[in-house]
Amino acid sequence: MLTSKRYDVTVRKLIDLIFNMTPDERGLLLTEAEQIRTKLRATRRNCILSIVLYYGDKVYPATITNLSFTGAFVECYIPLRIGDQVSVEFKNAPGSEIILNAHIVHASSLGIGIRFCTVPSRAARFLQKILDDNRHGVYER
Repeated sequence: MLTSKRYDVTVRKLIDLIFNMTPDERGLLLTEAEQIRTKLRATRRNCILSIVLYYGDKVYPATITNLSFTGAFVECYIPLRIGDQVSVEFKNAPGSEIILNAHIVHASSLGIGIRFCTVPSRAARFLQKILDDNRHGVYER
């Protein structure tokens, strides 16, 4: 009986949390839950996006060639280490610039794989548009 009561409280808290989310945040939550349930990676799309990469106190022009809600592959030819923090600025975002913080999860001579720390709802809409536009071809910005 005690376990059932604790479960009811947890479910109520979860429902309250979901009700306070924006529709975009709910969509991201649903996508993540589906991926956890099916143990699939985030949908990735090949693309060509010019960005600005901030690493420490330096700024580098770079290109994203593979994108998902959770991260990206960034073509760059600078020495970076796994675990380091970076910021990615999407200059051509609709309305204004979008900057996402990320950490490096993969590094090679061709570039880095990054995982976004958080994706605010405005950035989520931008990423969703790129993913939708890129279902059948390469999206260039």
